[in-house]
Amino acid sequence: MSYSLGSARAFLLGLTVFCQLVFLCVVWDSLNIKTEVVMPSNNCNTRGLLSSDDGDVDDLRNVESFTMRGLSDEDKLIEMCKIRPVSSVNCKSLFTGDSSAIALAKNTSYGKLITGNCSLNNLVNTCKVLIKSHGYLTDRTVLSGEELDYPLAFAIKMHKSSDQAEQLLRLIYRPHNVYCLYIDKKASPRVFDVMKKLAVCFHNIFVIQERIDIIYASLSHVLAEMQCMHELLARTVLWKYYINLTGQELPLRTNLEMVRVLKALKGTNDIESFIFPKHLQFRVRKHFTVVKGTLKEDKNTTKEMFSFNITLRKGSAYGIFRREFVEFLHEDIVAQKFIHWLNDSLSPEETIWATLNGLPWAPGGYSLETSHAAGTFLSRAVIWTWDKPRCLGRFSRSVCIFGIGDLPWLASRPQMIANKFDRIYDPIAPDCMEELIRNRTKYTDHGFEQLDWYFYRNLPHVKYYANRTQEEKSMAYLSKKKDIWTKEQQATYLKRLRRAPS
Repeated sequence: MSYSLGSARAFLLGLTVFCQLVFLCVVWDSLNIKTEVVMPSNNCNTRGLLSSDDGDVDDLRNVESFTMRGLSDEDKLIEMCKIRPVSSVNCKSLFTGDSSAIALAKNTSYGKLITGNCSLNNLVNTCKVLIKSHGYLTDRTVLSGEELDYPLAFAIKMHKSSDQAEQLLRLIYRPHNVYCLYIDKKASPRVFDVMKKLAVCFHNIFVIQERIDIIYASLSHVLAEMQCMHELLARTVLWKYYINLTGQELPLRTNLEMVRVLKALKGTNDIESFIFPKHLQFRVRKHFTVVKGTLKEDKNTTKEMFSFNITLRKGSAYGIFRREFVEFLHEDIVAQKFIHWLNDSLSPEETIWATLNGLPWAPGGYSLETSHAAGTFLSRAVIWTWDKPRCLGRFSRSVCIFGIGDLPWLASRPQMIANKFDRIYDPIAPDCMEELIRNRTKYTDHGFEQLDWYFYRNLPHVKYYANRTQEEKSMAYLSKKKDIWTKEQQATYLKRLRRAPS
């Protein structure tokens, strides 16, 4: 009996020690997570980026908290900082214009910027964490051959909000494309540093180091653009089209959708271009100089006429440029002279692309009218103060800053890029746009059903190029067109000399 009692006591003592050890292991594991990677959930939530088909958010978090055990610190950070939805914001309903969803979204607590360990400031220090947590598509094997055979070039000019520019970048990023980042020289050192660190994580993102102050409405916009163009032309990737962007824009199309739409252009540029309005002639007739960071008009002098007789045209600073057109901007003598002539004009970026696109030998060019007002400008979806569509966000410099009320309009647009957003004003609108594009990337066929192919194929410049032969699109043919134009210019010049008084 004493033997049995002693055995029982020994058994109970052993069981007690075992339970204490298990308890200590659990506590230690818990302390390990809390002390090594401190991630408050409200700081690491990028919000609004999962479709409603992906299940209940709270259930998802419960599963994740269980599976966090055993992960490395790096993997814990990835899981903590992954793009997440906020259950109180239903993007799908917002895109339908549901009034109750809009009211609920307006009243929800929704962080404008991410802070703490999940901030972009911190994530750029560990490339794997940034790439995985922010959903960059870096695996070529998941891309279609159609995409891989049609690389694109993107340039992003920015001066603030690295978070917002990074949101744009992660949506348009593909490993076979090339990207140029131009950070305005007057941007804060923190913004420049963050974007430089981000670029180091990728083989195909390049940051312009020799920067200038970009002065509103001055030639600096064109010079910055030309720097990015030159940088991307120097890369080994033979991209098809160049698309220039600002850090406050977001795509309306997935990369594959962009590729298919660009193929439908039949080799034309998409540059807004119409006859230069008479009431704006002062822009190119007067001298403008930069004084203390702003452009001032010299009212005492008038600019000389351009040395060649060309038709001035106006358009947007942004567009879609064929690779050959970008090469033409850098190499053609007439193009270079024209850019130089406008170095002291007002808003030359709205004159240069549009006018040079109208030259007879410009690759992808045309002299047809394409304009936002006529609804024939593919590149941008934008609402100006004078437009018929109502802006449900707010206006800044006559341009609508989109809010959640504008989401149904944006979802219906056939254009490529939406301009513009501001996370400080409304963070829900850009996050819902990201959800839309990510879901269309995931469910490819559904996205193509929504594309307005009638709109694309009936754009005037697309119809014009569809009727041109391959010979007429060739560089040899365009070279002959330039020879003819040059002879006509010489003949006109000689006539002027004969008429001039001796």
